[in-house]
Amino acid sequence: AINVASNLLTLSALTYKPHGVSFPSFINTNLKVGNAFVVPLTPERRENLSEVYQEEIQRLIALRKKLRDPELSRDRWRDLNEEASSITREITNSQIVLAFDEVFPDLPDEEVIRRVREVGCFLYEIEFPEAYFYEDGTWKDNQGFDVILGNPPWEVPAKELNHFLPEFDTEYRLLSGPDSKKREEELLSDPEIARRWKRYQRSVDDFKKLLGAQYYEHQVGEVKGRKVPGEKNLYKYATELAFRQTVENGRIGMVLEAGLWLDVSAKGPRKLLLDNTDLSAVCGFNNKGIFSGVDDRTRFTCTVAQKGRSTDVLPVIFMREEVEALERFDEEKVEIPASKVRKHPSDAYLLMSVRSEEHWNAVGPLKNHPRLEDEPWLVDIYTRELHENDQRDKFKNKPADIPVLKGAQFNIWGVFEGDKPEYWIDMDGENEAGSFLRRRQWKRLKNKSAKKINEEGYHIKGSSNIDLFINWVEAVTGERILKEWSYTDKWKALPKEWRKLDLDGYRVAWRDGTNMTNKRTLVPAVVPRRVALTHTAPFIRPFKLTVKKEKVEWELRYSHECLLYLTGILSSYAADSKAKGEVGKSHLTSGIFKGLHVPKWTGSERQRRIAELCAMLTCLPATEERPWADYIDLGKAVGVDPETDALTGAEERREAEVELNALANKEYGLD
Repeated sequence: AINVASNLLTLSALTYKPHGVSFPSFINTNLKVGNAFVVPLTPERRENLSEVYQEEIQRLIALRKKLRDPELSRDRWRDLNEEASSITREITNSQIVLAFDEVFPDLPDEEVIRRVREVGCFLYEIEFPEAYFYEDGTWKDNQGFDVILGNPPWEVPAKELNHFLPEFDTEYRLLSGPDSKKREEELLSDPEIARRWKRYQRSVDDFKKLLGAQYYEHQVGEVKGRKVPGEKNLYKYATELAFRQTVENGRIGMVLEAGLWLDVSAKGPRKLLLDNTDLSAVCGFNNKGIFSGVDDRTRFTCTVAQKGRSTDVLPVIFMREEVEALERFDEEKVEIPASKVRKHPSDAYLLMSVRSEEHWNAVGPLKNHPRLEDEPWLVDIYTRELHENDQRDKFKNKPADIPVLKGAQFNIWGVFEGDKPEYWIDMDGENEAGSFLRRRQWKRLKNKSAKKINEEGYHIKGSSNIDLFINWVEAVTGERILKEWSYTDKWKALPKEWRKLDLDGYRVAWRDGTNMTNKRTLVPAVVPRRVALTHTAPFIRPFKLTVKKEKVEWELRYSHECLLYLTGILSSYAADSKAKGEVGKSHLTSGIFKGLHVPKWTGSERQRRIAELCAMLTCLPATEERPWADYIDLGKAVGVDPETDALTGAEERREAEVELNALANKEYGLD
């Protein structure tokens, strides 16, 4: 961006400047290139900078003042600029060593400097000393910039092949599954590509380490007593950076990813702004072509704040699709008491994507009901039964034991409207997906049992969790298990009633990939038994695991009737409206899902009717294309036979959905 700005200014100067007048001096003195996120100055060393380098800083300020003189000759300007650059380089290198020597503890100072310079850094206090020091080189009473405006990157530094390989094969992004794996191996067999890939990975690792090296103090928020680090998305760092580099009472205006206000993991920078600035505007947009080359589903906000006091009332509006909405902001904004954000039930300072005053008032009654993570629901979420990339070597491209569904391959009311499965898995064989799933469940059993044994004693001894578990299994079942056995053999040695996988039950899953601009943001469905799911389809675990003194018990977390009621409520427009207000970017995360409010199950006549309607819409007969879509036992729980009672006609399905949504509104207490 700096290079583009410099080139445009240079071309303009060539076109419009009068003959004999020098080029604008700020092109080289105030337009600067650097990695703005890597700051080689820890907060505790800032005051010390003036004490150690007062004379150099005084000289640097004087030099920069002279460099802005349009009457300077070219040679004189070059000499002064070289002297200023030398001072800047010397101080910056010294601070690189002081700030980052612990990041690279085994490297000499020269190599530390080289590695940091390779990633890039920017020492604001020295690059723009006038903003921080008086002319005599002492600290100003109020340091920083009066105004900071920015549109920083909204990305996570990642050493991923899909970020690296398209440079060498533009078609690579179009591949998936085994095909992408094969192409990766082909490309990385080239020694030059392999060498550059290794360097790329090191550079990304270094960047992440430098981001975590002391300068940033508000990236990790504490939610309910637990630190939630989240991804190292650069918009979070940009938020704290802008705050740090602004004077008291200075103003900040940033175009930032909407996750700043909607993601749990962004609590740190979000709290920083709410508690230390007076926020005057948060205007949220759905991209919809505003930024070309950026996914239309991307959401971002224009956030405006004044540093120096906390926010009492937060003016917001979301879901705008044209920049002209900024001109109407004062007319359309919704003024939300900041206390509502600070006291959000999640303890994460979350802000809802409010579309209008009416929308804000309508969601109020939903909050009178328990969230899914609280009593009585206490959902147990699992997000990656199988990962499409990590376990792709276990996927088959033709029918095998069990089909694998992605989130996009089911819809509200089950699996009949989505695409057919692309992948299948085998359950037998030590290197197959079935063994992988059993190994995970074995570890779950082991850890849960060992914890219980440690808490209760049970007169079982062992130096590790695995020892405790296998000794306990032998004590209560008589079966001896050896640690060196394969996980398949360990699994088979357990009593049959102990051996249960998540895919053995009906599960409520939802699409992870979504957007609040979709017709439906929340897309839940009951998935048939003996169907595996990828990471794009998180789900509620169907069984509750209980470890007792002499056995392990698996019981349904919810009865089938309750499960159908839960799915029916989550499939309503009322629940979807709440989800739309929470989704930050393009994922409906488990945190958002667990925060949804659902009236508790009491078995009332209205709730049982919701369950029945959900069954009639979901439990359709298996077809020749989907013989695995077996909902018979689920339907029976509410007296619905898929062959005779399921709704298959478009009109009768519409009528059932209208009735279900009306009943759901009544459950929520909506008018």
